[in-house]
Amino acid sequence: KIMETYLTPLALAVWLMDDGTRYKSKGIRFCTNGFTLEEVKYLSFVMKKLYGIDTKFHKTGNLNQYGLYIPKYELNKFIAIVERHVHSSMLYKIR
Repeated sequence: KIMETYLTPLALAVWLMDDGTRYKSKGIRFCTNGFTLEEVKYLSFVMKKLYGIDTKFHKTGNLNQYGLYIPKYELNKFIAIVERHVHSSMLYKIR
């Protein structure tokens, strides 16, 4: 429950570069398949509390697995937070 301490802009950028997928017409999805639904809900809460970013979560198609999703309308906020930490080889994920 100390995620708020560790979910820094740099941590978000690393997470994006590692497990984030950009869907051009939609948004960004993080692979949170190894997290429980309660943990994904908590991550969603922390993203809103710390950065004002609304997120969604939905089933991945596998039993008890959920993906955390940043919708298109929240991308500008998210990009402003992480862009300076994203390596040039990974900028395609936010542009």
